[in-house]
Amino acid sequence: MTSHEGRLTLRTEPTGILVGLAQSRTLELTPVDATTFVGRSDSAAMWDAVVFENRADGRSYLHYSGRATPRVR
Repeated sequence: MTSHEGRLTLRTEPTGILVGLAQSRTLELTPVDATTFVGRSDSAAMWDAVVFENRADGRSYLHYSGRATPRVR
C-alpha cells in the first residue's frame, strides 16, 4: 500500500503456486467508508473490495481477494 498525491494504491504480487499463473496488479483505491475501499486495475471491468480491520486485541488486517493479511509493523 502506498499513498501518492493523496490517493491510496494497492499493488499485488503473486506468490507461491500463483507465480507464473497470475499477474501483478496495481489498484487505485476509492473510499466507500472509513474501513472499506474499492479499486480496479485498468484492464478490469469489475471492482475489487479492500477492507481494513482493527481487532479488539490490537491486531490489524487487510482483507482482499479472499485473504486476511496481518499488518506487519
